[in-house]
Amino acid sequence: MARKRFLSRLLSRKSRKTTPKKSKPKRRTSTARRQSTIDVTRQEYNEIVGILDGRGEIIEGLRRELETQFKRMAQIQSELDEVRQAWLKRKD
Repeated sequence: MARKRFLSRLLSRKSRKTTPKKSKPKRRTSTARRQSTIDVTRQEYNEIVGILDGRGEIIEGLRRELETQFKRMAQIQSELDEVRQAWLKRKD
């Protein structure tokens, strides 16, 4: 009986010693870099704004087209479900 206690204590001590403590990884915080200012003429600024406006119009057009396509796909799926239900009723 004493031998069993000795062995269990010995094993429990070994398991405690061999289990390494896990340390949390250190988080790196990035420092914000200060950006230097760039002088831009009014004409250059207006050109950039014009380009961005044009791209915005293109993106808006694509969004509208996708919305129309998704509506049509929903309609087709609905029609397909109706056909499937009718076919299953007729099959039974």
